[in-house]
Amino acid sequence: MKGELIIFFGGRSRGDWETSWQREQELATRISKDNRVPYIERLGSINRNPLDLCKRFWNRVKKNSKAQISSENLSFYFPFIIPIHGIYFIRKLNSLLLSYQIKRKLKSLNLNKQKPIIWVNSATEYAIDTLPRLENKLTVYDCHQVYFHNQPEKGKRLDEKMAQLADLVFADSTNIYQGKKEINKNTYHIPQGVNLTIFDENKTEENIPNDLKGIIPPLIGYIGSSHPSFDFDLISHLAEKKPHWSFVLVGRIEDKKGKFNSRSNVYLLGARRHEELPNYLKHFDVCIIPYLVNEHTKTVFPTKLFEYLAVGKPVVSTYMPDLVKYAKFVKIAKDYQEFLTHIENSLEEQKKGNKRTDFYSLVKENTWEKRLDDIYQIISIHLNGKRSTLR
Repeated sequence: MKGELIIFFGGRSRGDWETSWQREQELATRISKDNRVPYIERLGSINRNPLDLCKRFWNRVKKNSKAQISSENLSFYFPFIIPIHGIYFIRKLNSLLLSYQIKRKLKSLNLNKQKPIIWVNSATEYAIDTLPRLENKLTVYDCHQVYFHNQPEKGKRLDEKMAQLADLVFADSTNIYQGKKEINKNTYHIPQGVNLTIFDENKTEENIPNDLKGIIPPLIGYIGSSHPSFDFDLISHLAEKKPHWSFVLVGRIEDKKGKFNSRSNVYLLGARRHEELPNYLKHFDVCIIPYLVNEHTKTVFPTKLFEYLAVGKPVVSTYMPDLVKYAKFVKIAKDYQEFLTHIENSLEEQKKGNKRTDFYSLVKENTWEKRLDDIYQIISIHLNGKRSTLR
């Protein structure tokens, strides 16, 4: 698919684009290689006090000014809307404001004469309200790892509404796919992928990152953020039971409740650029996915699974339905004790020199290139009014 205009309603900002890399950055960047992609940054800040809004806006401006994103066809846009949600009049006014600004932006880029594809990454009020005001040839809802922790009923309602409005729905997990299929028959299962240009054991550097120097092995590592399903208690429990292990967490981990205050063997290294992560993974002994087991994680397909495996590391995870399919490649724990035992066994296997190589064929079959090929095929077929055989 080439030469299309694809407007992304994103869930990210320019400032956190590189340090919080997920599915939508991967897809938006790849799609922009052959298509124009105006990216509407997330427009959060719901019903906050004026001082907090000003602080958040200024922080966004500072972060965005430092961002360096090299893509000729990927342009970021942070429009203005009234930061109050849930009021009918303001919702309508915001949809007018947003649609006007988007149209003006397209005109400034000389893209106003081309009918776009609309790509929605997050089911928000402003996206749902603005869609009818933007003439388009196709609307895509890429539904992945849906969070409803703040307003579960409202979030569920918006998610279902977006699925109804979309011409196509892409779902990253089996659970999401099954749920959305009941709402929209044009729903397709597009799991997470892996970028083998970056995550490849043979391409990682031998030099250990400076902030890993001095940390005593074995290194039990995690890359990612402390989203609502991150299990702080699990990490604290493991660190207490195994004080001679080092637990290294790379990413935006905010220990707001001080779970790790008394755990000197837990290291929070902060966020790193996406291309830096493989060099951290290379020096981990075991990689972990420490998520809570709840209703949300039933819908999660962790992006990091294939990234861990691509760098040749043993993986231990809590239970998620979509991981069962890969039980041959990842040790899945049903409780804290089994999680600890799986790490012990993985370390012991490494001591014996039992390095596995059978997962290389798995990651090669799950690249982002293959995912995008499927996406392009589905979009092309629907634009031509035909039915896809991919589900």
